[in-house]
Amino acid sequence: MPQFLPPTDNFVRYAESTTRYDKAGVLRHIPPTPRGRNIYWLNNDTVVEIQPSDPSTVKYEFLGGHFNYVTDEQAAFLESKGYTILDGVFELDSSYSSVLDSDAVLGS
Repeated sequence: MPQFLPPTDNFVRYAESTTRYDKAGVLRHIPPTPRGRNIYWLNNDTVVEIQPSDPSTVKYEFLGGHFNYVTDEQAAFLESKGYTILDGVFELDSSYSSVLDSDAVLGS
């Protein structure tokens, strides 16, 4: 069954603050970590990464930072939008160990 791992960004938002307290605090020592981006397939066949204000417009939601099992139809659609679909058993390097969740099965 095809799997989809949404793109990730390496940042820690609370360590990027510009207040004088954060610059002197312990949070500045935390390295950026992978943070998955949620992907929303809308009813009008567009894909967005910002959560829509009206949840009824969402056809499928793919959680960032999780392996999402997808149907062949979903895989073809996501590939047509430029996303990479993973097929079969695979492994990622240890930097992704904190974001793996093979139990994430999404869709409606």
